[in-house]
Amino acid sequence: MPQTVNIKSEILYPEDISKISAQYSTIEAFLYDRCMGRLKGIEDAHLRESYEKLDQYITSTLAPQPQSGLQLYQQASKDLRVLPTGCESLDELFGHGVREGQVTELVGESSSGKTQVLMQLAAVTALRGEGVIFFDLTNSFRAERVLRMAAATSGLSPEAASSESFAKEVLSNIAVLRAHDIHHVLSLMDMVARALEQHHFQPGGQAPTTDDSSAAAAQASQQAPGGASITPSLSGLLGSAVPSLLILDSISSVVTPVLGGKQHSQGHVLMLSLSRIVKQCADRYKLAAVVSNHVVGGGGSSIWPPPAGSSSSSSTKPALGEHWRNQCSWRVQLSVVQSGDGGIGLRVAERLASPLHAPGAQAWFRIIEEGLISIPPPQR
Repeated sequence: MPQTVNIKSEILYPEDISKISAQYSTIEAFLYDRCMGRLKGIEDAHLRESYEKLDQYITSTLAPQPQSGLQLYQQASKDLRVLPTGCESLDELFGHGVREGQVTELVGESSSGKTQVLMQLAAVTALRGEGVIFFDLTNSFRAERVLRMAAATSGLSPEAASSESFAKEVLSNIAVLRAHDIHHVLSLMDMVARALEQHHFQPGGQAPTTDDSSAAAAQASQQAPGGASITPSLSGLLGSAVPSLLILDSISSVVTPVLGGKQHSQGHVLMLSLSRIVKQCADRYKLAAVVSNHVVGGGGSSIWPPPAGSSSSSSTKPALGEHWRNQCSWRVQLSVVQSGDGGIGLRVAERLASPLHAPGAQAWFRIIEEGLISIPPPQR
């Protein structure tokens, strides 16, 4: 989907907006003509100035600004936040938790625990009073499971955890958005980006207060014919919580159908458009973005070797192809462990890519009724 920008009349001369809109329907078309030198020699002074302002606006809004290595280091040392997962071994693998401003990818086979990790991450974040934007693209989100995980984290009794007040405390901080094709996801992501851009949720700010719960709003969106026509506003879903976490589970479920067997070029455009807006939201609004992806057969490739003792085949690798491979800063593979002692729910996570740490480190954990619990690695 080509990216769009709403140009305000105070940025450009009103009479020039219609001229530019008639000539260029997308940002890409405008930038292409600029690179080809086709914007030079415009005689109309007002129109020429509007082109220059539009160029500056696009550059400042969409393009990352240059920074020195020292600036990045100082920024990371001072401002960077990490969001804990609630599982000690996973937090250690991520370096205390998932990082804001970056995209983290969880890959693994079906039932490897990707959604469980994401729901626990959402539960722990919401329990702190921070907002979570959860794209449930496979209908796997379960509010009761998130509540159980939050209760275990807070140490509440089953009676207290089942109270309506606790449910409101946790679930009102989670906006659940459901979609089943990439066009709907892009539309919803555009809504999220607009809400963030319009200062509904500025870092450190407050969102408008509402009495609507995210669960009720998500249910209303589900019941709408077609889903997208009455999708509630983001402020109505999250209430006063300021988002710090963006989750897409599972991104491959909506991207794979448009790639097709021969990886169609239009599918790549849609995939990279989604990746771009996710990265922009994470970077500009200090969100930790986490996406899940499945694995596919790799024809015997050893690029993605599974952890020893896991159920993954050595011929598997993350889905979505080479174009997707470099879109995420962190990549962690989850695997089901076939244990000889009859252990149930045992998983191992292996760090495949990280800008801070060497690949290969592992974290072992178990999935139980209360959530994820860290366990020591087995003796080899």
